[in-house]
Amino acid sequence: MKKSIRMMLALLAALSLFAVACGSDSAVGDAVDAAGDAADTATDAAEDAVSGDDEAMDEDNAMDEDDAMDEDDAMADDAMDEDDAMDDAMMGAFGPGCSAVPADGEGSFAGMADDPAGTAASNNPALSTLVTAVVEADLVDTLNSDGPFTIFAPANDAFAAIPEDILGAVLADKDLLTSVLTYHVIAGESLSAEDLAGNTYATVEGGEITLAANGEGVNDATVICSNVPVANGTVHIIDSVLLPQVAVDAIATLTGDGAMEDEEAMADDAMMGAFGPGCSAVPADGEGSFAGMADDPAGTAASNNPALSTLVTAVVEADLVDTLNSDGPFTIFAPANDAFAAIPEDILGAVLADKDLLTSVLTYHVIAGESLSAEDLAGNTYATVEGGEITLAANGEGVNDATVICSNVPVANGTVHIIDSVLLPQVAVDAIATLTGDGDAMADGESAMLGASGPACEAVPTDGEGSFAGMADDPAGTAASNNPLLSTLVTAVVEADLVDTLNSDGPFTIFAPVNDAFAAIPEADLAAVLADKDLLTSVLTYHVIAGDSLSADDLIAAGTVTTVNGAELTIEAASTEFTVNGAASAICINVPTANATVHIIDGVLLP
Repeated sequence: MKKSIRMMLALLAALSLFAVACGSDSAVGDAVDAAGDAADTATDAAEDAVSGDDEAMDEDNAMDEDDAMDEDDAMADDAMDEDDAMDDAMMGAFGPGCSAVPADGEGSFAGMADDPAGTAASNNPALSTLVTAVVEADLVDTLNSDGPFTIFAPANDAFAAIPEDILGAVLADKDLLTSVLTYHVIAGESLSAEDLAGNTYATVEGGEITLAANGEGVNDATVICSNVPVANGTVHIIDSVLLPQVAVDAIATLTGDGAMEDEEAMADDAMMGAFGPGCSAVPADGEGSFAGMADDPAGTAASNNPALSTLVTAVVEADLVDTLNSDGPFTIFAPANDAFAAIPEDILGAVLADKDLLTSVLTYHVIAGESLSAEDLAGNTYATVEGGEITLAANGEGVNDATVICSNVPVANGTVHIIDSVLLPQVAVDAIATLTGDGDAMADGESAMLGASGPACEAVPTDGEGSFAGMADDPAGTAASNNPLLSTLVTAVVEADLVDTLNSDGPFTIFAPVNDAFAAIPEADLAAVLADKDLLTSVLTYHVIAGDSLSADDLIAAGTVTTVNGAELTIEAASTEFTVNGAASAICINVPTANATVHIIDGVLLP
């Protein structure tokens, strides 16, 4: 029995070390020391309690039923109940774009929930261009009326992707602008991502919009922050401007492009076809913009895109520029700069120095003879120019272990999909295994540096102990010490006096809420949870699975998993790899440590 208590305390303690290790200032260091002392004291006290009360407890249970019921009652009485927590304005929203929403004030989730849509948008800095358009169209009062409404709100980057002359012309034509804006609104219903999933709806403009099966896409746009509550409806922030047929026709007239006669053709336009969170790194105009790249073949187009400068260096080293500028057509998966930055410098240098090996790696990213969109690619397997095969995710937004962060980028001789990891053919796997002397670790094409993927992975250091390769050598608590994404988690775990177990043998699977997840919680609510040690412990252990180190694929296949807290989590595949309980999205998956797999998420999970 004593052993069971020690193991439970150790498990809770290790979660603390995982988060505590993320802090970098001296105050956190002091907190770690204090937490360690508290953990020792807690262990002694627990052993004393067990020795005096062994006959009252069943050896097969970590706590008896009465204690569990008491803890549940305390959680219900002393903090937010589960229904209130799930309905709270700060917890309903999820998605990678939610990080742009302020943590407090009128523009926060809680603040926007108090205001009707027009006012709420005006307080959200991520929607300032949309607000300008709404004011120009005299639609503020309409969006502030009773509703209810479901609104798809293009983020600033969505408007920035539109050539300035076209955007200016639309803003100057009030009727056309009104048509475009009302095409983003469903009247009479306040619909969540779950409600919307897979359905088609008539808009206020009169045209229809179609939602993706997971509710996180609409027409050709991706929903980057779902379920944002406002007083008179629900807002879903998207990464592209939706175009009704009247706008397609008007823009075709403005550009003199008669080929753009219908919405499908417009979706293939250089500025509108691309979508995904990584598209914001593409310049809004000039040769490196979507419109500019559409005029050039792939090799030249990439050289004008600052997000692909390292790839261009590799292509030049391999003498493949002329090949990529030939007639094609090609489908190209282009690793962003951060994908190369995640590779240890010595290995990257060795690959760049070996022309044959480099050529194999680069041609493994190319499909010849076809220019394929994300929709075309979805769920299929293709042979590459290198000879090996690549497998696409069911939604077309993932390839092997990489995530597509900007899909459907048009070039003159094909289609480019920007990805967040470098793909490795078997010849490269073998070569890197030889370079590192680690044949087993590289046997399946995954390594410590390349296993992790997702839009938030770019915040992880590229070398040193805090890099993916560095973290893979250490147990979870130590590995997390240099992770800049999890510093707020440190405070929570220190308050719960959880210290040591993440450095024990494990294995574990850990869902780690990013700083922005905590920032989305109103300060008063967060303070209340931090002040209630039992409740906080329950929340934190709801983020840990003991006994298994599960990858994203494993979790999706399982569907439901049981946590150390005792409650279950539901895992579903989504455009951002997967969601947890439908409320949090995984934004950096498969982060390896010596005794665990960590998945960084954008929301705090509530038991």
